[in-house]
Amino acid sequence: DGTGGLIVPWVDERNPSLDIYVQRVLNDGTVSPDWPTGGAIVGVTPVDDLYPDICSDNEGGAIISWYSYEYPEFADIWAQRVDAADGHPVWPEDAEICLDVPSLQKRPRIVVDGYGGAIIAWVDQRQVIEDRACIYAQRVNSLGVPQWQSNGIPVTEDIWVWQQETFSRPNTPIAADGDHGAIIAWMYYDGSSCDIHAERLNSNGEDQWTPFVGGLPVCTAPGWQYDPN
Repeated sequence: DGTGGLIVPWVDERNPSLDIYVQRVLNDGTVSPDWPTGGAIVGVTPVDDLYPDICSDNEGGAIISWYSYEYPEFADIWAQRVDAADGHPVWPEDAEICLDVPSLQKRPRIVVDGYGGAIIAWVDQRQVIEDRACIYAQRVNSLGVPQWQSNGIPVTEDIWVWQQETFSRPNTPIAADGDHGAIIAWMYYDGSSCDIHAERLNSNGEDQWTPFVGGLPVCTAPGWQYDPN
């Protein structure tokens, strides 16, 4: 939260559907008395909300991203910004990061963009090819408005769908690049072994390391390399 405390999100079962809640802990280890007891709810989707990730908004508050899951075929990516003072949503409506695209969009990971907004990357199965997936990304500004093309830009295509585990473990395969962009890493399976690839996107969502979707090979040693962080 910028003052030695933290803002933490979680999945909560207190309502009929799973929801995302968030709470602020002050630097003395106490829960902020100005935030709702039990946490502030984030998001208003009528289905289950899962896998929240969080970054600072550079003003003491935070931006949270998650996916809403309508079993078994649809999942959308959302984001919301919460105020540092009392945890209320800053944006009038949840930001639609990726919405109404066929198939599943899951496991968002988020980093600050240095402008008060964020860059979000996720695993995307819009290609509708069995056992295949993509990684897409979107930037949202401080007002909750997506800045790149509708429903995100492709970072890499044609990865094995089980590589989404890279985006669901405690490691974080995305980092701010210090210049309003982001660096994203993933596991690439070539049919016999698994390598590490990465790509850097600038603030406009343009590839900086390779001129094509697919990323820079970081490690192509024999055997398997996995869980980039």
